Amino acid sequence: MKKIFAVSVLAALMPFVANAATGATATTSFDVSMTIKTACTVAASNVNLGTVAARRTTELSGTTAIRVTCSKGTPYNIGLRSTRANAATNGTGTMSGSTGNADTIGYALFQTPDFSKAWGDTATSIDVGNGAGRTSDDGLTAFSHSVYVKVPGSEITNKTADTYRDTITVTVNY
Repeated sequence: MKKIFAVSVLAALMPFVANAATGATATTSFDVSMTIKTACTVAASNVNLGTVAARRTTELSGTTAIRVTCSKGTPYNIGLRSTRANAATNGTGTMSGSTGNADTIGYALFQTPDFSKAWGDTATSIDVGNGAGRTSDDGLTAFSHSVYVKVPGSEITNKTADTYRDTITVTVNY
């Protein structure tokens, strides 16, 4: 009886073994995808022009750098705007003292060390460092854009002793 049962099981499995031997297959496919979003980061250091005598009559200057890192191949533009600027003041601002001090000190922001090219207030193609937009090369390297600050001596003379400051907003359009 054991032999008959074994032969019956083999006979029942033969159609399945035969189909496996013919090489029939079924296939499908799927995609692997992702989207890389354009991104930029920006950093800058404060400019401390130091401590000066209230009777100073010569200009005062300082510098800082704006560091911009964008996704590979991303074009960008930079604009600098003083908290106390108005629409007609391209790259200029006003530092104020503490509460109760009505004195102010005007200054200007430049792209070049000879103070010949002012920074713009808005991040458009004409306002980027050295007059042209910049494109990120590798997405890893931060590009440095110099900012030169100039305070005319006439702005310092005869001011109340105080700490004067202003905040610059750096806008990077990309």
